[in-house]
Amino acid sequence: METNNFLHNMAEFTEVSLDWCSDEALKATQTVFDLLQTLQTMDGTLPKTDISQTTNIHDARLTCTDQLNNMAQANSDIQALVSPILQTLQFQDAISQQMAGLTKMLRVWIDVRTQLNEDGSTISDIDFGQQLLQHCISAEEIAPIREHIPDLPEIEADDDDVLF
Repeated sequence: METNNFLHNMAEFTEVSLDWCSDEALKATQTVFDLLQTLQTMDGTLPKTDISQTTNIHDARLTCTDQLNNMAQANSDIQALVSPILQTLQFQDAISQQMAGLTKMLRVWIDVRTQLNEDGSTISDIDFGQQLLQHCISAEEIAPIREHIPDLPEIEADDDDVLF
């Protein structure tokens, strides 16, 4: 059972670390957004938006991305400044979503492994693969699972959950 405790502690550490990273990214995103809105205040084209009230970093980044796109369209000088920031926000969001999914897959693996060790039961490759696929958000994550479990049925993508 020492191995199970280690694995649970590792998953917990990973989740806490990701939460901290998301919180820091949200603070940084709000700071950048506030700075750009200060620049934009001169012509008053954007309303003040406080993304720090958003608890979901993905939603905050979407709001920020929308507002930054509006800024870029309203002012060509700001467009050159905004483009790299938009790319960075999208990259951060993609990495955050993938890391959250991988952490959930780690939890699935730990739970299945623990159950199998405790009661000697079995799980089919298909069932295990389907549990893992529920936490995938990109083809790059799905491909290795399908490589090892080729008979997995296709899953339907939920476009609302994926930014990229």
